[in-house]
Amino acid sequence: MSINFRNSAASLVVALIVGGLLWTWVVVSYDPELTTVNTFEANDTESSVSNSSDDALVSIEITSGEDVLGWDQLGISLEVDGNQYPCSLTGLSSVEQNGSKVATSLSADGSTFAIKVDATSESTFAELDLSTMKERANGSYSLKFSKNDIFLGSNATAMVVTNQSFSQIVSAPNGAYSLDDSERLDWYDYDFSVHRIDPKEQVYVIQEENITYKLQFISYYNEDDESRHIQLIVGWLSGPSLPAFEDPNLIAQSPCIIEGAGSSWSLNQIVVIHENGIDICNQSCTVKIQIQYQGVNVKAMSKVELL
Repeated sequence: MSINFRNSAASLVVALIVGGLLWTWVVVSYDPELTTVNTFEANDTESSVSNSSDDALVSIEITSGEDVLGWDQLGISLEVDGNQYPCSLTGLSSVEQNGSKVATSLSADGSTFAIKVDATSESTFAELDLSTMKERANGSYSLKFSKNDIFLGSNATAMVVTNQSFSQIVSAPNGAYSLDDSERLDWYDYDFSVHRIDPKEQVYVIQEENITYKLQFISYYNEDDESRHIQLIVGWLSGPSLPAFEDPNLIAQSPCIIEGAGSSWSLNQIVVIHENGIDICNQSCTVKIQIQYQGVNVKAMSKVELL
């Protein structure tokens, strides 16, 4: 074996090792992108807090960024003295869910469900029933999840909509419901450069038991950037009312209400958070504000001192 050949082989091995190390560093050090570049600022309202249960607490404004944010993908909550208070436009919010592979909450619009599915098991599927927006373990499910595999249930059919956003779809579109439980959903693209799964920019319209839903996959990762934690949003389009809205273990009165909101939230628009029949703060207190868009915390002033 010639010296030149050995040198070339050694150089190739070194290059492969260095390339592998660089690729590993890119994957491990990947910093998930924010879902909006908008920044938010919160301030105390001019009125003083009292013992009543309808005080105006804080105002929140988008101070920079051109993104127009739909309320169906926003979540706003307040924390006072360790207690969490979800806020909404309609006065409806959700009860915290524990001990299930499916965690469901209402978005700030009070009608869209934000769902997180633990799909980490490789041996069993997590099953979701859309009518109740809860985990279903008896085989009667709308969708089932394992790793990155998602299948429709036997009673569900679907179509894919790519020319309208989730917010723009307000009624069932015309078209063939050609997707069924025979094959897994083609719901994501794979980014080889950073070893990431990215949901496609598309909406599924699903029919099941005379009810039509719209559904969009938001993320494959949870707030700790752990994979196999699928996030999606679901809205009702037509048919009988959902049992989910009548479930007291899922839906409750929102302790705070968002006022001054339009159909969306954009630059320089101010909303005000009011108490909604619950005395959240009756004297000087510190309010921590959490705003999420598509399940990711936004850039915001996180605390406001109320006097």
